[in-house]
Amino acid sequence: MEIWTSKISLYIIKDFVSLQVLIYYHLIMENESNNNILSVIDNYPDRIMLSIAGRVKERRLEKNFTQNDLSLRSGIPLPTYRRFEQTGEISLRGLVMISFALNSTDDFSTLFDKKGYNSIDEIINIDNIKKRKRGGRK
Repeated sequence: MEIWTSKISLYIIKDFVSLQVLIYYHLIMENESNNNILSVIDNYPDRIMLSIAGRVKERRLEKNFTQNDLSLRSGIPLPTYRRFEQTGEISLRGLVMISFALNSTDDFSTLFDKKGYNSIDEIINIDNIKKRKRGGRK
């Protein structure tokens, strides 16, 4: 516990998101199998959302669109688009509409693509695995 508290003292908790990152950090430190905090921070939902918003902003600037231009082209209200660039929060419909306006819809085709295989045994046994039609009971 002493090591954990000394590492926390290096961080300044500014908001709730920082607190959540520290909780994840604590969980990783308890799990000896993975001590890489960067793997959690990089995959944290807010970071992913901000990363997507940053890439959308880059595409918008590459096409020399203002926020207002992209808002009009995508049919999204300007305040909603501004909030998206700042926080990464937007509905799935809004994100798809933005991707149409930026001509970037191909990226959605691989979003939840089929599972990749780690070994030849998984490929051989693929026919033995039942395809689920719904989730299991709790």
